[in-house]
Formats: sequence, C-alpha cells, structure tokens
Amino acid sequence: MQLYLWINIFMVMLAMALVFALKLPLFKNYFALIPALIIPAVFFIVIEGFFTRWSLCGLHGQYLLGFYWLGLPIEQMAFYFSMPLLSLATYEAVDKLLHKDVLRLFTKAITVFLLLLTIILFFV
Repeated sequence: MQLYLWINIFMVMLAMALVFALKLPLFKNYFALIPALIIPAVFFIVIEGFFTRWSLCGLHGQYLLGFYWLGLPIEQMAFYFSMPLLSLATYEAVDKLLHKDVLRLFTKAITVFLLLLTIILFFV
C-alpha cells in the first residue's frame, strides 16, 4: 500500500476542491505561486537529502512506491510541493470566507517569532 502517495494525492485534491468550490484566484497569481511552491520545496528536499544520507531520518519502505530520486522517495519530494499548495489554498479560503485578513496586523510579529523559533530549534 502506497500510503504516502495517497496522502499527497488527498492533499492536492483537497486544495483543488477549495480552489474550485470557492472560486479562489490561487492560480491567477502564478508568478507568485510558482516561487512559493518551488523555493521551500527545494530547500527542504536538500535538507532531507542530507538527513537521509546521514541516516537521521527516513520513511518506511512498506508505504512507498519504491521510486527514488537523489536518494529520496518520490512521495517525500511530492509532499514538499503538495503541502505548501494546500496551505496556500487553505489561507485563501479562510481569507475569502472571513472577507478580511484577520492576521494582517500580526503578520510581521508572527514571522519574526517563527523565524526565531526555527533558529532556536535548529541549534537545539
């Protein structure tokens, strides 16, 4: 059973359902969407590649298709594209349903907090 593949497919289908059901303009801004998907994915794929090579992490082969690229399962790479897509679709859906950006005032504070937390966790 390719559980990880099904999880990725489900995330993409859920994102597409949100986009089409709520008529979200997610793909209208493809010039911003493409870098928003590719840059974090490449960053995390490189990090995951190092961690896998150093045997710090890995996925159970029972739940994989068995196709690897750069030492990583295809499902893991797909996850780094499907999760940001679902996150962006969810954000756009909440923004449309609430009719205003409720976090707009706190965006910089949240970003700084998450950045500092990430740096601290990296060194810990």
